[in-house]
Amino acid sequence: MRFSRTAKLRFQTYVYNAALSGAAPVIGMQLEFRREGQMLIQTPPIPVATQGVKDLARIPVVGEFPLQEFPTGRYELTVIVTDQSTKKSASQQVKFVIE
Repeated sequence: MRFSRTAKLRFQTYVYNAALSGAAPVIGMQLEFRREGQMLIQTPPIPVATQGVKDLARIPVVGEFPLQEFPTGRYELTVIVTDQSTKKSASQQVKFVIE
């Protein structure tokens, strides 16, 4: 994927099977941005809203990050979600280029 420096990186992923106990899970999301393997940014955990989600076995997670502060180059975004009650986590990575 390629983006201009004036763009915003928008992403969507899903948390699957976090609510197996039937109770609404408490989920946190953390973002990590790397360039050439070096950590540039690691956000603190951000709460993921589950209120109004009808299917708690498939919770949508969305985010947006402005790119204007990043120099051109190749990057990797890692999205980490953690179920705060079970302390289980999962992650997903995507590589992208800023031109």
